[in-house]
Amino acid sequence: MRLQPIILLLLAVLLTACKDANIQSPVPQAAVYLDIDIAREYPGFVPESPCQSLSFPRYGSIVYERDRLGYGGVVVWIDVEGHYCAADMCCPKCLSPRQPVEVPNNGSVATCPICGEEFTLITQYGMPTKGICRDILKPYGTNYSYGIVHIRN
Repeated sequence: MRLQPIILLLLAVLLTACKDANIQSPVPQAAVYLDIDIAREYPGFVPESPCQSLSFPRYGSIVYERDRLGYGGVVVWIDVEGHYCAADMCCPKCLSPRQPVEVPNNGSVATCPICGEEFTLITQYGMPTKGICRDILKPYGTNYSYGIVHIRN
């Protein structure tokens, strides 16, 4: 029966060694509820054409009254594997919702107009590629069904 204390000790070590796997972002929490009708509004925005994006800044976008655009807006892109991805447009370094990251020509690079940080929009996460920011763009959940991309947090 000496095995029982060893198993309990091993179990205690394993349980306390686990780290929280959630992505923590410095961008404040804000409601996100956005449905994009790809078939009607953006017929060229399809998984067969990866590395393109759509931007919906919180200030200045024309959306439905029910829509919620997060803290700084929502940028939606198609990664290299053909998945729809979405993130908040607020730069995690500057935290300015009124000056969100800009995506020229709906491409695959988002740039902060304040600090110049660049984020790549070719993988699942908006990873920083130029500058000193260590945080990714705050990700949002996406779901595609029947020609509509649903974005929620």
